[in-house]
Amino acid sequence: MDHPTKPRSPRIAGGYKGSVGAYCCVPGCTNAQGRCNRMGMKLSFYSFPKDVKQRKLWLSMIRRDVIDDNGKTVPFEPKSHSRVCSAHFVGGSRSSSPLSAANVPNIFPRNSTLKRQTKRAQAAGEDTPKTPKSNKRKRASETDMSDMAGRPKVKRHLNFPESVWETTDHDYVKSSNTRVENVQSESKLYDLEKENEELKSKQLRLENIKDNDEKFQFYTNLPNYAVFAALCNYLKSRTKSTGVNYWRGKSTGTSTESPVSSKGPERKFTVEEEIFIVLVKLKTGNFNEDLAQTFDTSQAHISRLFTTWINVLCTELKLLFEMQSNEAEKAECYSSFNDLKIVIDCTELMVQRASNLDSRKKTFSNYKHHDTVKFLVGLSPNLAVNYVSKAWGGRSSDKHITLNSEALMNGLSAGETVMADRGFTINSDLKKKGVKLLIPEFKGRDRPQISKNEANRSEFISKARIHVERIIQRIKTFYHLERIIRLNMQDLVEQIFTVCAYLTNFQLPIIRR
Repeated sequence: MDHPTKPRSPRIAGGYKGSVGAYCCVPGCTNAQGRCNRMGMKLSFYSFPKDVKQRKLWLSMIRRDVIDDNGKTVPFEPKSHSRVCSAHFVGGSRSSSPLSAANVPNIFPRNSTLKRQTKRAQAAGEDTPKTPKSNKRKRASETDMSDMAGRPKVKRHLNFPESVWETTDHDYVKSSNTRVENVQSESKLYDLEKENEELKSKQLRLENIKDNDEKFQFYTNLPNYAVFAALCNYLKSRTKSTGVNYWRGKSTGTSTESPVSSKGPERKFTVEEEIFIVLVKLKTGNFNEDLAQTFDTSQAHISRLFTTWINVLCTELKLLFEMQSNEAEKAECYSSFNDLKIVIDCTELMVQRASNLDSRKKTFSNYKHHDTVKFLVGLSPNLAVNYVSKAWGGRSSDKHITLNSEALMNGLSAGETVMADRGFTINSDLKKKGVKLLIPEFKGRDRPQISKNEANRSEFISKARIHVERIIQRIKTFYHLERIIRLNMQDLVEQIFTVCAYLTNFQLPIIRR
């Protein structure tokens, strides 16, 4: 007497009745951790990946849809306890390599069952069974996995040997291999996109370093992005009405185009990015070829941007700082010097030796024993650069440069004081304007040494005057000034040094106030 087939236990939360642990959520698969362990089957149960794209690949391969209370089909959303057993992976285990066929589940009972049903129906002369739609899938107890209703039997536990899936004579295996190849292609494309994003984040771009104060200061010599943004906003407000006169070379003349509201094709860089490129060139001293490669543009474009904005910065920063001083913010080291207007000193930059003897006679410096260009730098009592002279040949003396600096001499009024080093022998010239010169004492040739009071006074003045030399040292942290200036840059050397000098005013003070 045949015994009736024992019906399966209904599925409950956590698996079938009597099972312990996780169960596979693939439609048609009845593998459960507790049952498989009791039967001696070595199966693993994998949770869904956290990566969004990888998670979608798993769901597209599993093809499990859910019918909600309204009868509509909605995508299956895995829970924290949802698992996929190792029987659905090539080789019987999941691979961590995204290029491996075993990285995603691709072995399912419904594919092989449907193929066998189709072949049997065609052999019997019957109509080909239709593929059930996803929104009409039945529960696992009523699907093609059942042993009832005359449906073909399929192994309940998909622990097939790996050799089965290496066979290429069956259509369903070829279809599975095609899907695996598609999954591999999508995974490779995802990896390439992710690698591209990582490379972009490592490029020298304003948006990549603006939140890192240390890197921002390294590349621009400004303390942080907030200071840089304030400078850019000031420049845009100054050039909004008149526009920026972009340099196009001597042959083409000038053309006024506003970077804020310019017509025509869209610019490659924003105003902030253009100023950022200029600051990077000043700070790092890189050549145009290097900057063109870094910012993915041409050398001509880098040269045009640098020439344009270095002239704009020179003009605007001069108007902002030249001969300006705030007595209320006077530094403590200058509090003992009444009516102090400015502290001055000269510095030199190396230049390329000219072939013309007359030019070499003007630029050769006996102090540096090299061809140089010379500048006079002024420091206000509130420790800000408030004067930069035009460029002079290295042969020019400190006295000659000072007396011929019109903006400096015209900015001094009677009763004010100028502090300088011993080399500035301009006392008699300043007295004519009613200006006092404050310098360390001279010993002279008539006495062996200076007095104690004179030595103390000279030390007191030198301690206050030394800060202008510290400012000059800070100016030369713009490494564009450290290289020997080429002769083809002689038209810009004055603007470059002026901009570097005034940009130090945006840095932190050299001493605590």
